[in-house]
Amino acid sequence: MTAPARLNAVPKTMMRVHEKIVGLIDSVCDRRLNTEYRDLARAMTAALCRKRPSPLASGQPRTWACGIVYVLGRINFLSDPSFSPHMTTAELCGAFQVGESTVHAKARVIEKALGTQAFDPHWKAAVSVFRAILDKPYDRLEGERMGLTGRLIEEFT
Repeated sequence: MTAPARLNAVPKTMMRVHEKIVGLIDSVCDRRLNTEYRDLARAMTAALCRKRPSPLASGQPRTWACGIVYVLGRINFLSDPSFSPHMTTAELCGAFQVGESTVHAKARVIEKALGTQAFDPHWKAAVSVFRAILDKPYDRLEGERMGLTGRLIEEFT
């Protein structure tokens, strides 16, 4: 399922920056992560490009690309070895050739601009949602209430 076109729309003034950041994200996600992270990161990049003023207007594209994936990774337990895909912060920073302190600074800017937080449902990967439902009985009940039962849950067990 694709998102509505307006959710992925990027202002013309930000198109060049968007393309650079998305190119870097695609490269790392194709090599080390998965298409779900790639798609979430693309959507987050577009959302940041639409902000007025956009934080992406200044700074290095690779630092923003890494910061975006890092924020998504925090929301989706990327550093937890029991989840797949898995990458430590050091591995993620190495993939983008960015220092960890720089990524943490960019992550704070991104989280503030988008109002993201831990367990943010808007930026949650499906695997993380199902994993949380399976790991915790209360979440399993909540998942059943939302209609996430049967074959869908069985695919992730």
